[in-house]
Amino acid sequence: MRDCDMPTTRMRVERRVIGGSRKVHRWALAVMRPTAPWLGIAGGFYGAAIWAEDQNWPSRLWKHGAAHTATDVLGIVAFAGGGLLVYGFARAEGKRKLRDDLTDACVGMWALAVEELGLPMEKVGVCVFSVAGPPKLRFLEQRAGFVVGQRTRSHVLWRRGKGAVGIAWANDAPMIANVEHLEGRLGRLSGGATRTELARAFCSIPYEERFGLGFREFFRTRQYRAVLAVPLRKDGDSDSRVIGCLSIDLLVDGKADELAALIHHDDFDNVVAVCEGLLAQ
Repeated sequence: MRDCDMPTTRMRVERRVIGGSRKVHRWALAVMRPTAPWLGIAGGFYGAAIWAEDQNWPSRLWKHGAAHTATDVLGIVAFAGGGLLVYGFARAEGKRKLRDDLTDACVGMWALAVEELGLPMEKVGVCVFSVAGPPKLRFLEQRAGFVVGQRTRSHVLWRRGKGAVGIAWANDAPMIANVEHLEGRLGRLSGGATRTELARAFCSIPYEERFGLGFREFFRTRQYRAVLAVPLRKDGDSDSRVIGCLSIDLLVDGKADELAALIHHDDFDNVVAVCEGLLAQ
């Protein structure tokens, strides 16, 4: 039996491609951000070229119209930089507003879950994910969230069918992951087993029943004892494509079944509709 933690060749290629695309995306954002240093450098060179042309210095480098050509080129660069500067400010402001609005929606859902489930504030967390990445290599990227206190990052790439959010995305239906139940099942399978035997016992559980997780991924995320994931659709239409997921995670046992009741709450639908509208912009 293959170790479910061992990635296939396709999985390794996909991770590298997705990782590379995210790096390129971050580089592009760094170039366009309002504080990008290259904008100041281009402006400085443009000013120096104008001064050198006026002073005709050094004359040997500025004969036969070379000064005008260099100045024109640097002027175009500076003009383009100015356009990117304006675009960068607009993009940064738009992303900030979207993040703030989604965070407000997360706070509303968090307050609903805390009240309805009767849990301490720090035991509930809410996140909104959007579908991102190139075609055929889509993944879920967290756009906003709200928790009280600190949470340990899982470092799991949430793909279609991976974790509660990935399964909700793949099936286009709400999903409740009862990690407490899975851990109890693993204990019944393993007994006093070693870590290797424990991993084999875990991998013997069907893929969807272990929420698409590998053994190490499960142990990195088992602090979340129950997770409710709901797909977010474009324009809120049940026939439209999934553009993201909303998740509610609990750090306590014994509440997984109660999560299902939240789906039928009127305020729950309102928050989901708000998140769908914001992500569709």
